[in-house]
Amino acid sequence: MIIFFAVFISLYFLANSYIFIRGYQSLPSGCMLRLAYTSIFVLLSGSFIAGRFIERISSGPAVNAVIWIGSFWIAMMLYLILGALLVDLLRAINHFKPFFPAFIAKNPHNSAFYAAIAVLLMALVTSGAGYINAANPVLRKVSFSIPGKSANIDSMRAVFISDIHLGNIIRNSKLERIVRLSNSADPDIVLLGGDIVDEDIEPVIRFDPGKVLSSFKTKYGVYGVTGNHEYIGGAEPAVEYLETVGIRMLRDSFVTIDDSFVIAGREDASSKRFSGRERKSLRDVLAGAPKDLPVILMDHQPGALDESAENGIDLHLSGHTHYGQLWPMNYILDAIWRVSYGKDRIADTHIYVSCGAGTWGPPVRTSCRPEVILLDIVFTK
Repeated sequence: MIIFFAVFISLYFLANSYIFIRGYQSLPSGCMLRLAYTSIFVLLSGSFIAGRFIERISSGPAVNAVIWIGSFWIAMMLYLILGALLVDLLRAINHFKPFFPAFIAKNPHNSAFYAAIAVLLMALVTSGAGYINAANPVLRKVSFSIPGKSANIDSMRAVFISDIHLGNIIRNSKLERIVRLSNSADPDIVLLGGDIVDEDIEPVIRFDPGKVLSSFKTKYGVYGVTGNHEYIGGAEPAVEYLETVGIRMLRDSFVTIDDSFVIAGREDASSKRFSGRERKSLRDVLAGAPKDLPVILMDHQPGALDESAENGIDLHLSGHTHYGQLWPMNYILDAIWRVSYGKDRIADTHIYVSCGAGTWGPPVRTSCRPEVILLDIVFTK
């Protein structure tokens, strides 16, 4: 964790330094705007780090304002960097093969100022549109046909929701939208695929989403697994709270539903790193599970897909990736994960990796629409 935070803070400092320098250079020398720009930039760039610290020790409107400003700044940073890099790339190309029109070439200082304004507007519009997108999750239907074996039922409707990230940013109003989408699907069962809580449980307890979480309408109940963010903030108090509001947490365990199918849940893959808790092998998790029933597995991170296929899992459900959350980070996720988003299959194991219903950091999504997944499952004979 020390190494992670050291690397993160170093990258954060370098990114903000680049943005600051390029913006500062675009302002006229001796202009009072430079002083105002410096003051505003220091406040904005420091708000994210400040917010992550003070949210653990205090609360209130002022604290929430710092947290929200800092969270938005992360999205702005990305698009300010991309815009500045694009301008610098065009300038480099023009240096070797001039193509700028005369009114730009003859007025470099004015052109730099207007380019900076254009980059700022682009970042604001993109982040604003991403905020609207993130605030409006969609119900997405995905169909699967899996061997029913000895199931007593021919089909079922399951809602799968991952990466809500309840905390100072995602509160009851957003959670209510997610629950309404789930209830509108009239599911037989609700499955929560980890990162239900965004790290620290204390802010969650303060605004108490228990009444909303307990309003899921299902036939068979609500089941969840831990994600890396539950472990970052302390898995035990998070799990304890979630179970008090009616969510049965599957921690390297399984449950048989209506003598028709098995729901299994794995501890998050980061459990050992954050708590020293070694998660069980999937073979051990399934020890004692009925061999003649279909098995649906929740594993927050989509890193053990081959293990699921080797152990005969019929449907593997993951989240975690957010599909990058902010474009173009999704292309990096595609290179990291075998399945970073969507539907796939390995041997006889069906896979679905959700981009999630909430957000981490900035309440902004530009790589995809947040989703609540309706799994329409047919058990074939």
